[in-house]
Amino acid sequence: MIHKLKTDFHHADERGQICQILSIPNSQVNYLFTQKGAHRGCHYHKKNREYFYIICGEIEVSAFLVGDPASKQKLVFTAGELFVIDPDVMHSFTFLEDTQMIVIYDLGVESENGKDIYTE
Repeated sequence: MIHKLKTDFHHADERGQICQILSIPNSQVNYLFTQKGAHRGCHYHKKNREYFYIICGEIEVSAFLVGDPASKQKLVFTAGELFVIDPDVMHSFTFLEDTQMIVIYDLGVESENGKDIYTE
């Protein structure tokens, strides 16, 4: 009836940690902790829509449509806010405070053909 599970993936470095909580067919859920002053991202996804829920902290998100740097946006998000980044949007984060958030990919990053993470 009740089954204890292991998380799918865990990585820690000087910025903080990321834990892929669950990856099921066509979706993926991660927990992310990042320390103030760290930077993450500078990539985009060709297929995935990525949802972010800020548990606590504050981040500045910079984003632009791939191939159109003039479309650049910068927004700040804080605890309790939810936002989404569409496919083909280059995005990066600057963490203004120690931040915890949940990250949800609608399709999941891993596939038989590699990862849906691109930097160019």
